[in-house]
Amino acid sequence: MNNVYADPGYTETVTQWKSELEERGVKYAIRIPSNDNLERDIAELVPRPVGRPSKKPLVEYKGFLYQAAGWKTARRVVAKVLSAPRPNWGAALRQGW
Repeated sequence: MNNVYADPGYTETVTQWKSELEERGVKYAIRIPSNDNLERDIAELVPRPVGRPSKKPLVEYKGFLYQAAGWKTARRVVAKVLSAPRPNWGAALRQGW
């Protein structure tokens, strides 16, 4: 096994395996649910640019170190913020990771 990807439903299970995956050199990506701390870390990406809204979705990424309460060490997190052109879509989509 070279790579592991987990959706939020499996986050807790894979979280228990993180240390073993890291020891074995396995690359992994775990999709984690949003929380207040993560929202603060990406706050500068959330506002839409000034001017006429784009007809295409605006996608922005930010990578940073983050340590959740149950983690022994900080890990690299990549946040994806999608601002959609339709009203009310942006707020709903920004909450998903």
